[in-house]
Amino acid sequence: MAKRETTVGAVERASQILDYLYEQNAECSLSAIAQGLGLYKSTVHRLLTTLKGLGYVYQNPSTSHYGLGLRLFLLGSRVSQNTAMVELVKPIAQELVEQYNECIHITAPYPLGSEDSLPRQLLIGKIMNPHNVLTVAPPVGAVTLCHCSASGKCMLAFSPPSVLESRRHLPLPRQTESTITSWDQLERQLATIRKEGYAEEDGETEEGLSCTAVPVFSGDKLIMVLSISGPTSRLRALDKGQLLSSLRQAKDRIEALLA
Repeated sequence: MAKRETTVGAVERASQILDYLYEQNAECSLSAIAQGLGLYKSTVHRLLTTLKGLGYVYQNPSTSHYGLGLRLFLLGSRVSQNTAMVELVKPIAQELVEQYNECIHITAPYPLGSEDSLPRQLLIGKIMNPHNVLTVAPPVGAVTLCHCSASGKCMLAFSPPSVLESRRHLPLPRQTESTITSWDQLERQLATIRKEGYAEEDGETEEGLSCTAVPVFSGDKLIMVLSISGPTSRLRALDKGQLLSSLRQAKDRIEALLA
């Protein structure tokens, strides 16, 4: 039994190392990784050596720093290609792109960390008009905070109350001048989202960009959020009623496919 627990613990620590390198988005030294994770350098070195041998990390011969390896890229590419849920949604999202000539995002809840970390979302799909000059960030695979985006606020609105209650002690980071940084204000907005069934944001993540989002459910469980994003000047010039109707029809079609 002890050996099994040790093995599971090693897997968890290896996963923490990969997550740390991903979040830093840069090569990191052994000392920085150990300090960032609160682990012994000897433990981190042993795990990095194993991960390096398997191709999950590489070591820069000039600096001895570590980064994410090619094998993760290959695995990620395969997941992206074979994710049935995203593939089901893409044709419906493409219709919205053709109708509005704006970017459609498909996001999913990111696994919750400890109560000392804010809820985040994972961008699993992005469909764009290839002729648009403006590229709406972030890229597929990005993990972002929920409180400052329409899609993220959709997730928070339909999350169990305990998710927010246990994290009210945490500050809400400001991304722009429009970002909500008050828990009371955020919770009032989430109550409105639950009542109306959609969320909006104007410049809360990035100045000059807006977004409208609707939640997608499987039974009673939120599984993804469908959103349309673009320059505020274009998106808010659209007929709001028609836009919401289009998003809700797309949501209903996706839920029927996933039923």
